[in-house]
Amino acid sequence: MDQTKIGKYIAGKRKERGMTQAELAELVGVSDKSVSKWERGVCLPDVSNYTELCRVLGITLNEFFAGEDLTPEKIPVQAEDNILGVIRNSRKGAKRLKKVIAVLLILLLAAGSFSVWMMYREGYFYHNKVMSYGKINKTAADMLTSYGSNTHLVWYKVDSDYKIAEITVREYRRGKYVTKKSSGNVDIITGAKGGLLGIRPDLGNGTFETIWEIEGGTATGRIDIPSIKTWKRERYAFTVSELEKKQSIQKGKEIYIAAVMAGRKGIGGFSLNDIVKNPSYVLSDTDSCYLVSVTFR
Repeated sequence: MDQTKIGKYIAGKRKERGMTQAELAELVGVSDKSVSKWERGVCLPDVSNYTELCRVLGITLNEFFAGEDLTPEKIPVQAEDNILGVIRNSRKGAKRLKKVIAVLLILLLAAGSFSVWMMYREGYFYHNKVMSYGKINKTAADMLTSYGSNTHLVWYKVDSDYKIAEITVREYRRGKYVTKKSSGNVDIITGAKGGLLGIRPDLGNGTFETIWEIEGGTATGRIDIPSIKTWKRERYAFTVSELEKKQSIQKGKEIYIAAVMAGRKGIGGFSLNDIVKNPSYVLSDTDSCYLVSVTFR
């Protein structure tokens, strides 16, 4: 079927009867915009409108499909052509429908895969895990803006068996253990049992600041490390070694999450795991190191 030819035929028959597009639309029960689309060959009328449209225009269904007036001798031949045309269009429609369905399935699969990946990226499938949080989202960006770019972020998620958490800082000088300080217990029973933990060395005041971002609020604390005050930032190199892989949380298990190091002559590229395994050897040339851990109970 030729949509353009049919459209011109509809327009011609309408004009023969002295009707406007709006009048034809009212008689058929559609909008005048629909009639305009038919006549411009943009689309064909809906199947439900065929009978009434032909009646109003005074044409047969065969003439409608043919897009022209038919003499009696042409009607049988045109009827066959119309039937074949409908079959061909049906097949084309079925093929188009299959393509549309295939495209929709691909889009749904892609959207589903992306959603699963985002959930995995944000830790929805992790339970009782802790890991470094280098990814940027609004919460992380807000924390870095509020507490400074040297804030080290750790993401965690625990189930209902865990109620409190504690931060511990161990001090080493030239690889020798000196002392440790604790933040005390932090209540993590509220919120979604998970969130962000920020560790911020405050060199000027000789403290480590802890910031817990959990659903429903923020909890902060300070761990006093007097020796930090002896650091002269213009003379010391400063770096943080981070947790490299996600760690499983167990009750009472200490998980090392960062190592803050300083040295007059620079600092080697030590990993957190190297420092934890053999601090006396790895830190022998490092003036000061503060090994930070978290324990959930």
